[in-house]
Amino acid sequence: MISLERFTHRARDPRLLLGMVLIIGGGVGGAALAGTPDIVMVAQAKTDIAAGNNLNASDFALVPVPRDIAASYVQNLDFADGSRVRKTVSAGELLAVSSIGRHSGGVAVTLPLSLPVASDMTPGDEVMVWRVPHNKDSQASTVAQHSTFVRLLEQRSIGDGHLMAEIRVNQGALNAIVEALGQGDNFAVFEAQE
Repeated sequence: MISLERFTHRARDPRLLLGMVLIIGGGVGGAALAGTPDIVMVAQAKTDIAAGNNLNASDFALVPVPRDIAASYVQNLDFADGSRVRKTVSAGELLAVSSIGRHSGGVAVTLPLSLPVASDMTPGDEVMVWRVPHNKDSQASTVAQHSTFVRLLEQRSIGDGHLMAEIRVNQGALNAIVEALGQGDNFAVFEAQE
């Protein structure tokens, strides 16, 4: 059995105390160095954003991302006024720097629909827009090709009941669309055939 005197003599040994300090200090220092990675805030889309739409800060939330991963993404909602999305950004997707541009890519118009859009149609899909004449004697015709589906709009009035869709069309199709709207015509939107 170890005597109490021998135990207290060992407890005062400076080598034991120095060893304990080194072990504890190494653990604390290692934890501090290997602690949390360097984090930056990156823009994440709250909703689907179709190609060609303007960037609005309200469409994005800031999420923490490690700095080494965040290099190719927009940080802190840092985009210039008038910037637009070059490719469709889905809800929950981080906004890549390469997906921002300044080219307008057409004109966004809101069209009354005579038919609901396909259930699998998503923002950014390429679509064809057909004119459905109000006059039953006229025939339907294509008014815009190579257009982009932006979003389906909810109609909140009870009496109207019309479906509305926002579509980005080429400048050349605008005259035919405005003429059809002036005559009270509706539209049908179909996915473009490949």
